[in-house]
Amino acid sequence: MSDRELETIRSFFSLNLYEAKALIAVLRGARDAREVSRIGGIPYQRAYDVLRSLIAKGYIFETEDGYRAYPPDVIVNKRVAEAREEYSKMILRIQEVRDEVKQFLERISGPVSISTPSYQILRELPEILSAFIASLRGAGEAFMLIRKALRFREIFKEALLTIEPRPRISSVVSCSEYLEEAEEELARSLGIGVKRSWGIAIDLMVTDTGYLFIGFPKSEDLFSKPLVIVVRDIDAARAALKELNEYYEELRGEC
Repeated sequence: MSDRELETIRSFFSLNLYEAKALIAVLRGARDAREVSRIGGIPYQRAYDVLRSLIAKGYIFETEDGYRAYPPDVIVNKRVAEAREEYSKMILRIQEVRDEVKQFLERISGPVSISTPSYQILRELPEILSAFIASLRGAGEAFMLIRKALRFREIFKEALLTIEPRPRISSVVSCSEYLEEAEEELARSLGIGVKRSWGIAIDLMVTDTGYLFIGFPKSEDLFSKPLVIVVRDIDAARAALKELNEYYEELRGEC
């Protein structure tokens, strides 16, 4: 299996590297932890934990003869249903607090607040999504460096479609990340400029409304969460935006 195929499976099922390799190993016929370790290239001492995680997620099950995977169409449809439910709950949660948050922001907003640097550390996807939407509402321009954030691409694409009017967005995507043809077409239809580069160390987004998002992707640890630092500093954001636009113009956009 190619690295691209492995990454596609990881992204689709929202798995870490060991989980994806273990699922593939069971689909290929591995029946116990030792076989999963050998076929999947997973440390033996981690194999049991990874298999228990896949059972909990409903992708494999255990029988008297060992571990078995549910048919591909079953686990694919299950993941689609899960993603739809996760997104619906996330949007509902945001909508429930929308008016309260709006009133709070209106009370604290003023000429001084945007020039006074502040920051937040976000670890939960719903609050990251909420900050993402807030940063783009009213923005005229935004820039994104994308190294691993495409793991959550479906959620953020749906969020982006709710923003009107949309800012002009330029993006540089790591050459190690795979974009579907349909996603490239969506970016073009939304007016998002996309170039490719190997020189991306972290996920980053900056807007002309004073937001800087610094994203650290999930590690391979089973229980890790994404970590995003959000800095609100209009001067720093504008300076970063200027430098990133110059970087963007110099890129050929090829890998």
